[in-house]
Amino acid sequence: MIERKDVFVGGEWRVSQGEGSLEVINPVTEQVIATVPAGTAADVDAAAIAAHRALPAWSRTPPAVSSSSCASRGSSRGVRRSSPR
Repeated sequence: MIERKDVFVGGEWRVSQGEGSLEVINPVTEQVIATVPAGTAADVDAAAIAAHRALPAWSRTPPAVSSSSCASRGSSRGVRRSSPR
């Protein structure tokens, strides 16, 4: 099981301002697969500010590059591309 203590904001892992954690449930097996920090409004604000700052450069990125970047980030995190049967 994955246990995250931090949140990923602006390209780096940061300590969440929240207390406690949330369980991530696999919808197919209904098993807990991870726990993540219970974020706060301050965590959301930090993420929104980081996204706002990144938008000008990201919007100039050609679609082939941005889609490749998103796909590689997903595969580097162990995201499964096929649906379970």
